[in-house]
Amino acid sequence: MKMRWIWIALGLALAGCGPSVEDLCDDLLDECDDAIPHGDCVANGESLERRAERAGCEDQFEAYLDCIDDELCAWATQCTREKAALVTCTGEDAWQ
Repeated sequence: MKMRWIWIALGLALAGCGPSVEDLCDDLLDECDDAIPHGDCVANGESLERRAERAGCEDQFEAYLDCIDDELCAWATQCTREKAALVTCTGEDAWQ
């Protein structure tokens, strides 16, 4: 029984192992000259995350965050495919 709980906990931990909105906003602020203010970045990102969760678009949201994490300062031009997939899934625009 104890082993089963360990596997459940491990699965939950791995499910959330990608970058968080706040972590990405920290990185963007630290690395990019034209980053939006940290508070706006976090608020917009968390709002987008809630919309994605409500629409069942967690995979698309995670792919978008992963792309932003990989591209950092170039995310606006390099993550258009991931953004489009998220917009298509949620029916709403992603970060501007």
